[in-house]
Amino acid sequence: MSRVTKTLLPMIENKLKPTVVENMKQSLEVERNKQKAYYDQAARSRQEMEVNDRVFVQNQLTKTWEPARVIAKTELSRSVIVETQSGDILRRTTRHLRTSSAQIPEQTEAVAEARDEPIPDRYIQCWEECLRKTLQKHFPYSNSLSLSQQL
Repeated sequence: MSRVTKTLLPMIENKLKPTVVENMKQSLEVERNKQKAYYDQAARSRQEMEVNDRVFVQNQLTKTWEPARVIAKTELSRSVIVETQSGDILRRTTRHLRTSSAQIPEQTEAVAEARDEPIPDRYIQCWEECLRKTLQKHFPYSNSLSLSQQL
């Protein structure tokens, strides 16, 4: 590797001469392909979720799965906005969501009627404010950009 040894122990002179490693790019490419093949054996693609899909969302405190409904997709590919049966509006990544084939019973008729209506502006404004604060926290020097430019 062409490094000078820092020892006072005697060494064979051949060991002190630099050696050139040939075909390094090809050997690195082979190793990367092996690593990718092993990773891809257990990797799964994320589930695509559409608006009004029934899902189960993981409660972050109790680690239990609760029924919910997707009410909007975000501009970020891995997260969606869901509404739980208790009426909470949450933004979650697909890691914390599972699709549900079972019918989830509605709690009240008022909730069922509200599901057909478009998302209220207050939820969208709340989500945009949350996203703005997150961007400011992680990118503090980009204050001059507007929200649409940051996305």
